[in-house]
Amino acid sequence: MLRTVFTVNAVSSGLSGAALFAAAAPLAPVFGLASPAPLLAFGAALLGFALYVWGARREPIDLVKARAILWMDVAYVALSFALIVLWPAALSPIGRLATALVADFVAVIAVFEYVGLRRARRAEAGAAA
Repeated sequence: MLRTVFTVNAVSSGLSGAALFAAAAPLAPVFGLASPAPLLAFGAALLGFALYVWGARREPIDLVKARAILWMDVAYVALSFALIVLWPAALSPIGRLATALVADFVAVIAVFEYVGLRRARRAEAGAAA
């Protein structure tokens, strides 16, 4: 299960990062940003994250890396929520909506990662017994 979830996470993060990086200049004003720099930086970070997650797909799955990916996704959701609630003027309404929709998607991914980690731990415990 984790391998599949990591594939979806890596591909969606990579495509999102590439799109943000490539279209930073036209997207910045749509999202209410004065400069494309935040989108360029975020796009580059997403590309790096995608590569990390893609590498974590190797068998056997490293559960330490899997937990790190889960916590990064949880942090992304929490920080997105904080951005929308604590600094609503930082983004346009479209920017806030896009941030919320992506955070919702990442939250669903995190739930699947959590379930996959629980299953992997049970399998590991069963193999040790």
